[in-house]
Amino acid sequence: MMMSMSLHAQERKHPKLAMLYSAVVPGMGELYGGNSTKAAIFLSTEAAAWLSVARLNQEVKWAKTDFMRYAMVNAGVPLNSSSDVYSLMENYRSSSVYNQDVELTIRNNLIYLVNDPSTSEADRQKYADWLNDPVQFQEILSDYIYTGSKGWNWNSDASYHHYNKLRENRQHLIIYKNFAVSATILNHIISVVDAAIVTKKWNHFHDKYGELQIQPDFQNKGASLVYTMHF
Repeated sequence: MMMSMSLHAQERKHPKLAMLYSAVVPGMGELYGGNSTKAAIFLSTEAAAWLSVARLNQEVKWAKTDFMRYAMVNAGVPLNSSSDVYSLMENYRSSSVYNQDVELTIRNNLIYLVNDPSTSEADRQKYADWLNDPVQFQEILSDYIYTGSKGWNWNSDASYHHYNKLRENRQHLIIYKNFAVSATILNHIISVVDAAIVTKKWNHFHDKYGELQIQPDFQNKGASLVYTMHF
């Protein structure tokens, strides 16, 4: 066996390049920096987080379908109604109760405007006409109420409360999905920072200690023990 010493400049790794790799795929910067263990940890964490996002996203869709179908069967609201309707159904057992509240609110606002000294005389007269003319008032009201096929009426208190639980369950799933998305973002950030640290450590170690390698020596039918010092 032959022993030899070699002095040459070792190609250094670039921390910024490692950070770029990890920004794209967490763990790739660590792999570039020579730490396969950390690379595996970040890659597996990324995969698990995205699988959770995909699963929770599907569950959110299923939960939405569940409460919409439940509302159709137990409250008579058409499937795929507007999001405003489904939100109102959490607070009003029927559209008629909601419509009464809307009518009262609009009427009180008009009365206030008619008696408000800061309102111009022309506007006060207009608002008074709206109040006193049932046809005009109904036209205004029609833009804010739900009647006919757009209305709803829960068939029981139990159905109403169960619907609220279905809506609440979907909100929880959305929160969990957002946490999973945040986990992927955090994994990217941590991996970017860690990739720079790993790469700098790799450079520091090889700058300080060099490398000890065994190379085959075919001419002498043996092997050479080569110690490489970097500068």
